[in-house]
Amino acid sequence: MEIPASLLVTTGTFVYVAVKGSLHSSDTSVFGLCEVEVKALVKRFSNKQKEVINGIILEAPPIVVINALSQLGYRVVATTGASQSLDEMEFERGIWYAAQYGDLDRVIKLLNKCNDPDMRDTAGYTALHYAARNGHMQVCQLLVNKGADVNGVTRGGATALGRAALAGEGQIVDFLLTMKADPFIQDSDGKTALHRAKENGHLEICRKLLRFAPTLKEVSDNKGNKVDDLI
Repeated sequence: MEIPASLLVTTGTFVYVAVKGSLHSSDTSVFGLCEVEVKALVKRFSNKQKEVINGIILEAPPIVVINALSQLGYRVVATTGASQSLDEMEFERGIWYAAQYGDLDRVIKLLNKCNDPDMRDTAGYTALHYAARNGHMQVCQLLVNKGADVNGVTRGGATALGRAALAGEGQIVDFLLTMKADPFIQDSDGKTALHRAKENGHLEICRKLLRFAPTLKEVSDNKGNKVDDLI
């Protein structure tokens, strides 16, 4: 991003700052700001006070920070996603963010606009992964009713069922199993939803999964561990 000359001591001089953050993150790093501009941003967003060389970490999603900088007079001169406009980036982030926080109305609005319940972020996560992980039943039901793939996997092989099991979301696990989620799918570590539930101490979910598919206990991960081998 570029600071207009009117904000600088030397007229006609431009400096460049960098904004870094995942599109679905709640934190954003900003580098290269002068002290006055740092103070201006910290007034609007909380500063996490972590040590960052030549920068600060703000408690806000990247799109929100970019919009705030635009209001202060900055303009975008380059992005790492050259094929995408900021509107497209914000839209794509929107459905994941809305699903993560259970914003049903926004999920409906975005689905009506794009009609793609399986839109993926850069790591291959869909809105269903986020909704399942965070226990938002209505969002999960809506996405599945709109045709979301209950067995869709991320680049790391994670399923919505695995994310729900990991997080201890028992009702979501029940719902996804009813919707034909496959509990035998293994992620890139060879772990099933049962492994993830056991690792995180969610024993009731382990029992649910074993009642649904008793032979899950015989599945080994990439290290040869069956669920009974996990502490």
